[in-house]
Amino acid sequence: MDRAERAKIFMPFASLKGYYDLILAQEDGQEVKRQVDDETAAKISDKLNRINKGSSVKVEYFECGNYITEKGKVSRIDYSYKFLVVNEQKIWFDDIMDIDDYVPYGRETWL
Repeated sequence: MDRAERAKIFMPFASLKGYYDLILAQEDGQEVKRQVDDETAAKISDKLNRINKGSSVKVEYFECGNYITEKGKVSRIDYSYKFLVVNEQKIWFDDIMDIDDYVPYGRETWL
């Protein structure tokens, strides 16, 4: 038996695909991106089609291993490149988990 064949015998067996990636992500304090089902994706798409520049929105999105909620006015929305900009934060449509209209209360001001 040559050396390459012998090495295959001692290689670790990963019976749970993606398990070790999940463990490493939890150790880093990062979350794993949830998959959006078809019904939720359709609702998000409908909401994005109703948004215009200047609309006040509350967006929950995934970025760099964390879920972030951004509240503010939409300064740019680009349907061809599939992103919107809220408070100078570029948010890709594929990363959006939820989006709603937002009405600021009290003394909250926009930057």
